[in-house]
Amino acid sequence: MEKVTIYDLARELKISVGTIDRAIHNRTGISEKTRSRVMELVSKYNYKPNKAAKYLSLSAKKHKIGIIIQSMPEFFWKDIKRGIKAAENELRDFGLELMLLEINRYRTLEDLSGGMKKLMDDGAHGIVMVPLNNPAIKKLIVQAKENGIPVATLNDDIEDSERVFYIGPHMRQSGRMVGELMGRFLPEGGNVVTITGSMESYVYRERLEGFQEIIQQHHKNVRIVANYTFDQETLGENVDSLINGILKTMVDIRGIYNIDGASLENTGRLIKSQGLGGKVILLGHEIFSNVEKLIAENVIQATISQDPYMQGYQAVKHMFNLLSEKKLPEFDRLYTRIDTIFRESIVDRNCLINPYY
Repeated sequence: MEKVTIYDLARELKISVGTIDRAIHNRTGISEKTRSRVMELVSKYNYKPNKAAKYLSLSAKKHKIGIIIQSMPEFFWKDIKRGIKAAENELRDFGLELMLLEINRYRTLEDLSGGMKKLMDDGAHGIVMVPLNNPAIKKLIVQAKENGIPVATLNDDIEDSERVFYIGPHMRQSGRMVGELMGRFLPEGGNVVTITGSMESYVYRERLEGFQEIIQQHHKNVRIVANYTFDQETLGENVDSLINGILKTMVDIRGIYNIDGASLENTGRLIKSQGLGGKVILLGHEIFSNVEKLIAENVIQATISQDPYMQGYQAVKHMFNLLSEKKLPEFDRLYTRIDTIFRESIVDRNCLINPYY
């Protein structure tokens, strides 16, 4: 017999496709006698449910996923949003309803708290968010869970919370990768500094700690002499002035680790303007056209990319699976690819099947 479909089972038993689906997935609404008849036939033909057919049977039920992301820096978040939209297009016919909230700046506690409350009030069945590592956000995640609304984190994580899964880069590992690169670029050692945005970001703190681990373990002749932290949201256009001030006060600095991707281009541009391109090793995260140019000019020696498109796409897919199939991912942390991009990694973008941005 050719491969049996759910429609073949329904015809043989003279019942509806919906009844077959309810029996197979152990849902209510049918008698035990009918359920037994269906399962006997499933066993007889070794029937395996088709996932697409199952989604079609569920498409009448809406699965509302609320998403909170920020819009700055635009070069990075536009790629995460492309991934989100791709998943939405793929799953819309299967009952996905997306509720996207974009914070039109760098995220704040007020923005995130207000966004979560709005999504819960508007009937979200699940929430994907870019969090801050803050007790108030943890409390809201618990509140959502108590109301039957699972919360997942995207791109940034939150410690010791009730979130159901995280999708994004392995933060500490990406910092360790930069530590290894710095050690290899400075085989004779030397003084280095780090520059980053707020340490309220779990990502930035993990990157810094990973970087420090590798330097201490394997490159002891590289000395971290200062860690500069600033609030990019507060500084706004004054970021250049702050970084420029840091560069001018540096004495005998051989390397800079720019921990947050948002200001890597600023740092590279200012290093170039001071004639330090190639003289100071500059390493960081993320890539877009301006960073690519600075890599080509050897002002930035390498950057770590974290596949933002796939972060957005997979976050929606896994939350949809959780809502529609009650199926959690195998792991509570799902890491996206992290790539080291050097000058020789850059080729004609028109020829790349899967470009970095």
